[in-house]
Amino acid sequence: GIRAMTGALVQVADEVCDGRLVAVVEGGYDLDALQESLRAAAAALSTPVGSSGSDAPHADWPVMPAGAVSSGARAVQAVRVAQGAFWSL
Repeated sequence: GIRAMTGALVQVADEVCDGRLVAVVEGGYDLDALQESLRAAAAALSTPVGSSGSDAPHADWPVMPAGAVSSGARAVQAVRVAQGAFWSL
Protein backbone atom coordinates (compact mmCIF):
# COMPACT_ATOMS: atom_id res chain seq x y z
CA GLY A 1 0.00 0.00 0.00
CA ILE A 2 1.06 3.54 0.79
CA ARG A 3 3.94 2.42 3.03
CA ALA A 4 5.44 0.19 0.33
CA MET A 5 5.01 2.86 -2.35
CA THR A 6 6.59 5.53 -0.12
CA GLY A 7 9.39 3.11 0.76
CA ALA A 8 10.09 2.59 -2.94
CA LEU A 9 10.24 6.38 -3.43
CA VAL A 10 12.66 6.65 -0.50
CA GLN A 11 14.83 4.00 -2.16
CA VAL A 12 14.85 5.91 -5.45
CA ALA A 13 15.66 9.17 -3.65
CA ASP A 14 18.54 7.45 -1.88
CA GLU A 15 19.89 6.08 -5.17
CA VAL A 16 19.54 9.13 -7.41
CA CYS A 17 19.47 12.30 -5.30
CA ASP A 18 21.34 11.70 -2.05
CA GLY A 19 18.18 10.74 -0.18
CA ARG A 20 16.39 14.02 -0.78
CA LEU A 21 12.64 13.66 -1.14
CA VAL A 22 9.76 16.11 -1.12
CA ALA A 23 6.35 14.96 0.07
CA VAL A 24 3.15 16.89 -0.56
CA VAL A 25 -0.20 16.13 1.01
CA GLU A 26 -3.37 16.73 -0.94
CA GLY A 27 -6.53 17.20 1.09
CA GLY A 28 -8.61 14.16 1.79
CA TYR A 29 -12.30 13.55 1.69
CA ASP A 30 -12.12 10.56 4.00
CA LEU A 31 -10.26 11.83 7.06
CA ASP A 32 -9.82 8.35 8.56
CA ALA A 33 -8.22 7.07 5.34
CA LEU A 34 -6.06 10.21 5.12
CA GLN A 35 -4.84 9.68 8.68
CA GLU A 36 -4.01 6.02 7.96
CA SER A 37 -2.18 6.94 4.75
CA LEU A 38 -0.17 9.69 6.42
CA ARG A 39 0.88 7.38 9.25
CA ALA A 40 1.97 4.72 6.76
CA ALA A 41 3.93 7.25 4.70
CA ALA A 42 5.56 8.70 7.84
CA ALA A 43 6.56 5.20 8.94
CA ALA A 44 8.19 4.54 5.57
CA LEU A 45 9.95 7.91 5.62
CA SER A 46 11.37 7.19 9.07
CA THR A 47 12.61 3.68 8.20
CA PRO A 48 16.26 3.60 7.06
CA VAL A 49 16.75 2.47 3.47
CA GLY A 50 17.58 -1.24 3.30
CA SER A 51 16.58 -1.96 6.91
CA SER A 52 14.57 -5.03 7.81
CA GLY A 53 11.67 -2.76 8.84
CA SER A 54 11.08 -1.66 5.28
CA ASP A 55 8.40 -3.59 3.41
CA ALA A 56 9.11 -1.90 0.10
CA PRO A 57 10.09 -4.27 -2.69
CA HIS A 58 13.43 -3.71 -4.35
CA ALA A 59 12.86 -1.62 -7.44
CA ASP A 60 14.77 -2.20 -10.65
CA TRP A 61 14.28 1.09 -12.44
CA PRO A 62 14.48 1.24 -16.23
CA VAL A 63 17.21 3.18 -17.96
CA MET A 64 15.97 6.62 -18.96
CA PRO A 65 15.55 7.05 -22.71
CA ALA A 66 17.87 9.47 -24.47
CA GLY A 67 16.60 13.02 -24.13
CA ALA A 68 14.40 12.30 -21.11
CA VAL A 69 16.65 14.23 -18.73
CA SER A 70 16.84 17.26 -21.02
CA SER A 71 13.07 17.29 -21.55
CA GLY A 72 12.58 17.07 -17.79
CA ALA A 73 15.04 19.93 -17.30
CA ARG A 74 13.10 22.01 -19.85
CA ALA A 75 9.85 21.30 -18.00
CA VAL A 76 11.38 22.32 -14.67
CA GLN A 77 12.74 25.52 -16.23
CA ALA A 78 9.31 26.35 -17.66
CA VAL A 79 7.77 25.92 -14.21
CA ARG A 80 10.48 28.12 -12.66
CA VAL A 81 9.74 30.86 -15.19
CA ALA A 82 5.98 30.61 -14.67
CA GLN A 83 6.24 30.57 -10.87
CA GLY A 84 9.06 33.13 -10.67
CA ALA A 85 6.58 35.96 -10.36
CA PHE A 86 5.19 34.38 -7.20
CA TRP A 87 8.16 32.60 -5.59
CA SER A 88 11.84 33.23 -5.16
CA LEU A 89 13.21 30.24 -7.09
